[in-house]
Amino acid sequence: MTAVPNAPTVQPVFSRAEIESMTSFRFTDPNPEMGRTYAESAFRDLPEFVQDIVEDVIDLSAWKWNVLVELGQVLEFTGTFRYTIPRSLPCVQRLARRGEGRSGFCPECDGSLVMIDTDGSYTGELGTPVICTCVNWAVHLHRPEVAA
Repeated sequence: MTAVPNAPTVQPVFSRAEIESMTSFRFTDPNPEMGRTYAESAFRDLPEFVQDIVEDVIDLSAWKWNVLVELGQVLEFTGTFRYTIPRSLPCVQRLARRGEGRSGFCPECDGSLVMIDTDGSYTGELGTPVICTCVNWAVHLHRPEVAA
């Protein structure tokens, strides 16, 4: 199903606070696979949607991100506020266009850790990007050795 922009809203099953936690994140949030925060994680260890925010929203290259991580200065650059996951992110656009997902990845998020609320049941709005509900983080982060 393809995301529908400006679609009518429906009644979500989650509260406003729960929806905020599903549609945004902070760099102080824990990176689910790494055991440290996103701000403390090397670029290659970030989920795809966080990588897209770093590159497309904050406008940092992977190299610059890694330097900030090494210096412990990521939060000085990004701040600690919530970043909403925009529909314009490359991983969200790829999900909206895709036919079948990549083999070995969650069918909802295709490895990006972001899925699209196609029926509005999560957020009340069709097509809103939300953090995926799947639990097999190792598959998402391309670490099959951890999943075994």
